[in-house]
Amino acid sequence: MDGPQAIDEERAIYDRYHRPIVCLRISVTSECSLRCFYCHKENQEPQKRHLKIEEIGLICKAASGIGIRKVKITGGEPLLRHDIDKVVLAISSTPGIEEVSMTTNGILMAPRAAGLVRAGLKRANISLPSVNPQTYQKVTGTANYDERPRILNKVLGGIDAAVAAGLSPVKINMVVLKGLNHHEIPGMIEFVQGRGAILQLIELQNLGIDHDLYNRYHDNLQSTEEWLVERASKIETRRHSQNRKRYTISGTEVEVVRPMDNESFCAACTKIRVSADGEIRPCLMRTDNSVRIPAEAPATRNEEAIRQLFEEAIKRREPFFVSSKMKPHTMRGENHVTIPGAPR
Repeated sequence: MDGPQAIDEERAIYDRYHRPIVCLRISVTSECSLRCFYCHKENQEPQKRHLKIEEIGLICKAASGIGIRKVKITGGEPLLRHDIDKVVLAISSTPGIEEVSMTTNGILMAPRAAGLVRAGLKRANISLPSVNPQTYQKVTGTANYDERPRILNKVLGGIDAAVAAGLSPVKINMVVLKGLNHHEIPGMIEFVQGRGAILQLIELQNLGIDHDLYNRYHDNLQSTEEWLVERASKIETRRHSQNRKRYTISGTEVEVVRPMDNESFCAACTKIRVSADGEIRPCLMRTDNSVRIPAEAPATRNEEAIRQLFEEAIKRREPFFVSSKMKPHTMRGENHVTIPGAPR
């Protein structure tokens, strides 16, 4: 599976809070085929322009040059891109990139899973708020009664196809919603159990969502974790994944992803993001410290120029929720980053 992996300290780049950056989340489209009411849309507005394959490849080369080893493809919905296989291949063939994964709603996964694996995709996170057609429709905004089972069945088939194609692990992302799907957690564990996948229970985030909706559906998962503790044969803490807990229940792995407004989540963050139109974003929660990669600008169409833009973004990187224990490192009064291979 995907247990904690040691960070290569000689190859990683560190921000001024001495957090290593080893994972790039790159949005390849802002378009989506669903309208989930809780979606934060990677904190980006719909874009007319999306990154081209050549730009994505160059961005990943530059990211690899500063020690990034993992790339997660996000959206919108990545599988809406007709050239997604080529996007995956461009990333997976980049020297230094060791793992390519994807987040998806799974609707288009079944016919594409085998091709994605051939292109170099290793893992997938598939969103599934419910296996009940009525609940699925309420959460995802799928159009009418007749479409509910058809769309949901495509997702379920996509999960099976992803596992059969060799993606490992396949994680099922379930955003837990009070009064909508919270009572379905035992059934979701059963559903995942026979499929060789991992269930991720995700606490609703107060990001890009109406305040009243958040208050109506938010569940802090404390009682859920207590329920899991009582039934788990094994409990692990994933140190390199925001210290989240993983519970093993009847052979099935269940992870709990708590909200970002806690010190542990930010202190252990190892990610940096690129939006669908080419903004490097140091933090999901903010857009005021981004660094833009100019579209089609000759000066930024080479690896070294983009690498410098990444370094500037990392200089601006700071925890959204700061612990009193977290102190920024300074050098001559300026923010700085630790470059791979440089003395510390």
